[in-house]
Amino acid sequence: MKSYYIDKFDNKDSYISFIKYMLNNSETFSLVYFKYCENEKTKKSAKIIQNLLKPYKIFALNGNQWPSTVTLNENNHIYKIVLYKADINAQTALCIADDIFDWDYPNLPMDLCFYKNGYAWFSSSSHEREAYVYTNDAHDIDALIKLGANIEFDCEIDDSQLFLEKSLKVIVKDFK
Repeated sequence: MKSYYIDKFDNKDSYISFIKYMLNNSETFSLVYFKYCENEKTKKSAKIIQNLLKPYKIFALNGNQWPSTVTLNENNHIYKIVLYKADINAQTALCIADDIFDWDYPNLPMDLCFYKNGYAWFSSSSHEREAYVYTNDAHDIDALIKLGANIEFDCEIDDSQLFLEKSLKVIVKDFK
């Protein structure tokens, strides 16, 4: 499997085109809703996203691992990982952000990821400003470049290094 690093998008229109492409070529996507503690109020902007995406919600769980991230959670922070059906109508919510790296606490949920064929084929860690596409399909990479994504080949990875969508459900058992 090839890993490609996404540095940035040319502009907001490129980002919107990327979101459309990913929704049309993925089965599901996930976001992480973060809180420092249970009684922390969620920002209005994050609540808007959550409400817009409600019709596409498959499941939610508290966990400490998702694509591109493993937390030690020594401070008992709350990481609510939500998996959604990739539906083109979810574009309204996902295009509130101006860029892939806007998906970060406190204003928006964190770390937008897309899944197809059972694995995360796009993952991001917004606070680290890292985003990757995992594919052997040159058509996908060419299409994303034409849409305005600045992509460069990163490395070859073993398929065992891919984050599997089913891992989200397993992780909840290990989270304390």
